[in-house]
Amino acid sequence: MEINSCGAFLSAGLGDCNGRTQPIIGVIISAKNTTYTYAELQTIAKTKTNISLAAGIVSIYVPVSGFNNTSDEANVETSNTGVKGVFRQPVPSARIFLDRSFDDYRQFFRMNSTVVEVEFITSDAKRGLVPISNGRYKGMRGQIYAGAAFPNFENNQEAHPIDIFFKDVSEFQNIEFMQMPYSASEIEGLVPVGLTLRATGAYNGTTGEIVVKATKRNSAVGYAGLDVYAVIDSNVAGATVTGVAGTDGTYTVTALKNTTDKLVDGDYITIQMNKTVSTYATYITNPLTINGVTP
Repeated sequence: MEINSCGAFLSAGLGDCNGRTQPIIGVIISAKNTTYTYAELQTIAKTKTNISLAAGIVSIYVPVSGFNNTSDEANVETSNTGVKGVFRQPVPSARIFLDRSFDDYRQFFRMNSTVVEVEFITSDAKRGLVPISNGRYKGMRGQIYAGAAFPNFENNQEAHPIDIFFKDVSEFQNIEFMQMPYSASEIEGLVPVGLTLRATGAYNGTTGEIVVKATKRNSAVGYAGLDVYAVIDSNVAGATVTGVAGTDGTYTVTALKNTTDKLVDGDYITIQMNKTVSTYATYITNPLTINGVTP
């Protein structure tokens, strides 16, 4: 739809169905410029790839326990003769509440102020996206911010707020809620199970090893099945990470630079571990930074 500052009179009729859009129960947050064809939205396959492909996850499904519209009211201006009009349209914003534990919530802190694409998922299996000029569909462009205040543990339904500040009001004038042949729970089922990864001691600058432990999130129960050690950030050349799994969720990780050299003071490697089945991640940890130590 063409967006003009001045509209034109036009009848588009009324549909035979007077159904209302149902509450938003989930949000898909994706990296910028993540798009779908219409055909890709009619099956769950591309969504599965975006949410759980071990080689590169580009989308996160967020189940929500509440959704608040925090958009400003339209700016009504009144002239000195009493004539009213709206000349500036407010850009929408929203606050969603993550329907998971604090351990899940704090994973969003590192994405604060990141510009992303945001899709809405409703309880009646509709998906809110916008069509773009190349015939594909994407979410609304915005930035997210979690942890604006201390979590409200007195009201668990609203304990974990994530603010979304959208960028383009014209996208909302084009938004389409498309019926999906799959449900929000099916999308949630694609999300890798989150694990908490912690170091149990310091990096050994003599051996290049550090012991870490993976536990089920919001739990002390260890998980021993991780088999991928991915380097996601580093300030050294030739960062390599390998590991040997224990039986209680502990892993002896060897972290090196230049393939064979030990890390020293000031060096770091950030890792993320997962379990991969047929190219898809089924379990995944939070990122963990390993800091070098000069022996």
